[in-house]
Amino acid sequence: MTIERTLEGNAQIVRIGGGRHATRYLASRRGVGEPDWHLITLSSVHPVDADSRNTTIVVAFGYVSLMLLAF
Repeated sequence: MTIERTLEGNAQIVRIGGGRHATRYLASRRGVGEPDWHLITLSSVHPVDADSRNTTIVVAFGYVSLMLLAF
């Protein structure tokens, strides 16, 4: 597990596996109980990456369309 980025609120973006195409996860940690235990949950970052990529494509097409209409 490689820590890619540290976020606020005991959260991190981590890569599990080797290589450049290793799966990325959001790891969040919470304290549980008195004996200093921690619960770590992993959530895939893939849906967020896909949504941001799709939004970028739609905005780019919209911008190009407006520029073509302006001329």
